[in-house]
Amino acid sequence: PLGGWSIPVTVLWIVALTNAVNLIDGLDGLACGVSMIGSISLAMVTLLNGNTYYALLASLLAGSCIGFLPFNANPAKIIMGDTGSLFLGYTLSVLSIGGVFKVHAVLSFLIPLSIFGLPLFDTCFAVVRRIVRGNNPFSADRGHLHHRLVDMGFGHKQSMRILYSICGLLGIAAVLLTEES
Repeated sequence: PLGGWSIPVTVLWIVALTNAVNLIDGLDGLACGVSMIGSISLAMVTLLNGNTYYALLASLLAGSCIGFLPFNANPAKIIMGDTGSLFLGYTLSVLSIGGVFKVHAVLSFLIPLSIFGLPLFDTCFAVVRRIVRGNNPFSADRGHLHHRLVDMGFGHKQSMRILYSICGLLGIAAVLLTEES
């Protein structure tokens, strides 16, 4: 079930992606939208690999996010909180292990990294930034990409469009990588 990956790498992936989705939940609708785009990309990749079971599961998760997003978009009527974002991150990590980590060794790691590149980059950058500044890597700050966009003068909706676009482009890249293999 690990697709040839060792247990420590698998556990690291689950912990990293679970927390990455949680940490990107700084604007209304961001974690839900990023998870929706990631789920759609994951569904397409697994479908291209002939894994209809995981494609169906990823599609169901995408549909759930699509249904929840109008309630979570700015101004949020319902906030998913840590429980919701941790659930999305964990589910996406498990789906990517079962659905993608079973393809060619190098691509099996590049494809999920591409799909979830934005939340993973934001989390890695946040941890490194905090450590370099001498802060606790688990302490909150306004250095996340979404906060920086808002601080630069972009509105909430503009920031969301920028980040959704980045996720969409990374998802398309993952699908194209899959077609190449």
